[in-house]
Amino acid sequence: MIHNLEVRLRRMEEIDYENMLEWRHDEEVMNFYSNPHDIYTIEKVVNKYKSRIDGKDKKIPCIIEYCGNPVGYIQFYELELAEKQQYELVLDTITYGMDVLIGDSRYRNKGIATQAIQLLQKYLFDNLKVQKIVLKLAKENLSANRCYEKCGFSKSRDINEKLILMEYSYPI
Repeated sequence: MIHNLEVRLRRMEEIDYENMLEWRHDEEVMNFYSNPHDIYTIEKVVNKYKSRIDGKDKKIPCIIEYCGNPVGYIQFYELELAEKQQYELVLDTITYGMDVLIGDSRYRNKGIATQAIQLLQKYLFDNLKVQKIVLKLAKENLSANRCYEKCGFSKSRDINEKLILMEYSYPI
């Protein structure tokens, strides 16, 4: 799908369920990406991601590969009007949401997520004419915050006591 010399983003496939299950059991992923008390089984992974893989969900699931090895997950999706209103965003812009995780802890803090985000930003701008990308982030996830700031995101607002909204607007 999208790539540079080291990082490749490709559509998630059913063969990726086992990796996702393993990543969802990683302590850091559980703390920052989902509810730490929500334990994933293979059935739960299939239930969550199958409709996305099959194109029956608005979220486009992708696997982040580093030098040919699957190391993480990134998804993107167009925000609906109600979501734009919820986050107090401009309603007439093409705005997408993004979620990212590096599931394999051996590959964290190596700039891989930064490269993946930058590849996806370029793809969304060049191909889908997206004007803004937003993402939710746990306030305590300082390494992810630094990564997003490197990619041009800035804090927009507090969502609640644990989450913030970050935004990236494309230069006009």
